[in-house]
Amino acid sequence: KFGGAPSLVAGTFKLPWFEESQFAYAFLTRQRAESDFFTRVETEGELFPTIPGRDLFQGNGRYSSSLKEEWIGLTWSRSLGEGISVGLSTFVTTTNRSQDLWADLRALGEFGDVATLFSRRAYSYDSYGALWKAGLAVERNDWALGLTVTTPRISAFGSGSAEYEAILSNLPDTTVNGQPAVFETSYQSGLDATLKSPFSIGVGVGKNLGNFTIHASSEWFGKVSPYEILTSEPFVGQSTGDTLQYRIS
Repeated sequence: KFGGAPSLVAGTFKLPWFEESQFAYAFLTRQRAESDFFTRVETEGELFPTIPGRDLFQGNGRYSSSLKEEWIGLTWSRSLGEGISVGLSTFVTTTNRSQDLWADLRALGEFGDVATLFSRRAYSYDSYGALWKAGLAVERNDWALGLTVTTPRISAFGSGSAEYEAILSNLPDTTVNGQPAVFETSYQSGLDATLKSPFSIGVGVGKNLGNFTIHASSEWFGKVSPYEILTSEPFVGQSTGDTLQYRIS
């Protein structure tokens, strides 16, 4: 299942004490995406060598993901002369992101042996920030040219949560780090979340051909070095004693 689409509401207005300036507002859903995948399997046979006889196996798995990024902006612009204008936009950005991946596996042996495995990795975060766009527009005869410069995103604040689960039990002759069963769970909330975005430069051109206009545009994005968006505090697995940490990059 998939869902989501960008949307935009925008308009212009003037202020009487800034007669030479034009103002605009914009509410932009810059990114919106949702996906949900689910699978289930049930089968019988001699599936696991460590479980004697024929086995009955059931398994469920799901991956779900959600992303929503919104920009709320205010723009000032003014003319510098015939066919030339400049503008500056300030955008407040909000990003909501979540992801959940889990698998639930079960097996029943012919002689009553039961084995289970449950694994889950999930996280979610909200991040708030701001960025600026500067623009230049030029119109000459049948040509229109545009240039925009976008600053990197300044992260104001953000928080998130992370969940880790790994449970394994009753799988004969199988151990993890010497443990016949595994029980490792951790749920942490109130974690710091930070998002970054690159510096970018965009250019566009339009040519009026009478009954229609041809437009072309391109944008260059600078490099953002790898970084961690969300990092959990280290925790110790309850059964194995291993030190674990969940990182989202």
